Amino acid sequence: MKLNSGLLYALASVALVSFAQLAMKYGMSNINSDYAWLFEMQQWIQQWPSIIWVISGLIAYVASMACWLGALSYLPLSRAYPILALSYVVVYFAANLLDPITETIELSSLLGIVMIVLGVSVVNSGKTH
Repeated sequence: MKLNSGLLYALASVALVSFAQLAMKYGMSNINSDYAWLFEMQQWIQQWPSIIWVISGLIAYVASMACWLGALSYLPLSRAYPILALSYVVVYFAANLLDPITETIELSSLLGIVMIVLGVSVVNSGKTH
């Protein structure tokens, strides 16, 4: 039961940190790059939809850390930490689905993704301690 709880916390952390990356990228991609919005209220008002995405990403990061602490309370670090690598897989494919023009799937990247998934599987396939 502890292992299952730890795994659920770890996977929730992966989902939240993946959302955080995507939300912050989306938000920052739509904000003026001169960063005048940081100092002028009028710019804040104009940029608010993008700023909301960035803030949502930051909140998701905090929630991800809370889930990560839950995972660490149930799983050995040597098993929990590799699970975080799955966020690379999620972000890679989600970014391509959300922005197929800028983000492209390449064979070498797919090979890396397969290696990540296999590595996480191998690390977590042994007996629990």
